[in-house]
Amino acid sequence: MKKFTDIIKDCEDYTAIGGVSIEQIKSAEEELGLVFSKEYKEFLKEHGVACANGHEFLGICDSGRLNIIDGTLKAKKKNENIPEDMYLIEDVGIDKIMTWQNAKGELFQTVGKEKPEKLEIKLCEYVEG
Repeated sequence: MKKFTDIIKDCEDYTAIGGVSIEQIKSAEEELGLVFSKEYKEFLKEHGVACANGHEFLGICDSGRLNIIDGTLKAKKKNENIPEDMYLIEDVGIDKIMTWQNAKGELFQTVGKEKPEKLEIKLCEYVEG
């Protein structure tokens, strides 16, 4: 089975800024007060931030719009229903839909200020649509 980091590289519209260090990942986790999933840490190490198959995956970068720390903190201020252990991986940009992940790698979506709804798919399936 292909890994998420490999799948996004095969997408026709793939772009990324480049990977980040383990220290940067640990710093982001500390600032957010949570732990990223193993899969997401691999993504950050290899890609930093990436766009693929119409998705913009947040990560560690200087852009406030695509930065996981800024994105997660802003989104959590707007929606008090987000558990502390979740981080924002994508602001879909349509109808206030946001996609979240937790340390176990489980995916969730929210619409506006609603409670997160668990998606019964893995990150690989999410990007493949």
